[in-house]
Amino acid sequence: GHLLVDEPEHAALSDVENVLSLGCILPCEGDLLAGDGEEGAEIYGCANDRGQASIVFDVAKDMVLQCPALLKRMKIVEYGLKNKEIVLLLHGGGLSWWNYKEAAELLCDRYHVILPILDGHGGSSREFVSIEENAAALLAYIDIPHGGRVHLIGGLSLGGQILIEMLSRRPSVCDYAIIESANLRPSVLTGRLVKPMVDMSFGMIRRKWFAKIQFQYLKIKAELFADYYADTCKITKQDMEEAKRKSLE
Repeated sequence: GHLLVDEPEHAALSDVENVLSLGCILPCEGDLLAGDGEEGAEIYGCANDRGQASIVFDVAKDMVLQCPALLKRMKIVEYGLKNKEIVLLLHGGGLSWWNYKEAAELLCDRYHVILPILDGHGGSSREFVSIEENAAALLAYIDIPHGGRVHLIGGLSLGGQILIEMLSRRPSVCDYAIIESANLRPSVLTGRLVKPMVDMSFGMIRRKWFAKIQFQYLKIKAELFADYYADTCKITKQDMEEAKRKSLE
């Protein structure tokens, strides 16, 4: 069930040949890839140095990044050069990537800053299902383009809860973690109040005066109100209810 791709030291494989050598990652018939009782095929690439090994990896990475299904899975905003250490920041519930815009601009000279848009929030094309679903998507994203580990992950509120789930699954996913205002204890009573509270308030969130009251309560910089209001208006009632309820479970 394993395929060994041997790449001689002076071999000059084309992109097409590299892609063909990775053909075993695609579904097909045959004892090597299916019917052998394994969950999936494994590829071992041998090389004399990091640069040589990166030839196949870079092509595989580009294939993944160009896959519409994967791009739909989790949208991100990036700052900084890709060859620098990675800092990944997870926004809170009801916010989006712009909450970390100032921090990203300060860090981008030294770090590659990645700002994912959590499911069900403004700019995302996916419904919010669960904290676990977001954690799994982020771990998969870190695995493919970034080798399974980043320098630092920070999470605020809902983002902090997602980060805790990521760390519980894989403690080695980052060198450093910063968690702020994450709910650690289930709140059954408050969770039961989520639906009636959303039913009562959802009709007002698109009213600018009401949005300003919420915005001021969050203590966010005034210049971000336009982003906050635009993304708040994009959040569906179902996503708002699910995100709030799941964060209290």
